[in-house]
Amino acid sequence: MQILFGSDDDKEPFQDSLLELLMLKSQIDIKNTTYGLLGSVIRWDIVPGSVAWRAQYLLPEVYREIVAKQITIWLG
Repeated sequence: MQILFGSDDDKEPFQDSLLELLMLKSQIDIKNTTYGLLGSVIRWDIVPGSVAWRAQYLLPEVYREIVAKQITIWLG
């Protein structure tokens, strides 16, 4: 991470606190965490076997298997 303005002494406290927050964020269990704000979860009634999600851009074939594997791990 590179902060462009200020001296090294000026940047150090900001950089340290930012790195600490990033480390805490990286430990959040995304798979099993929900956001508790009322109305923040959208639930759709989906017909079984129908497409519920579609990528917003085309995925190059070379990445298709890798991305599918990672999605399987996330949804695991």
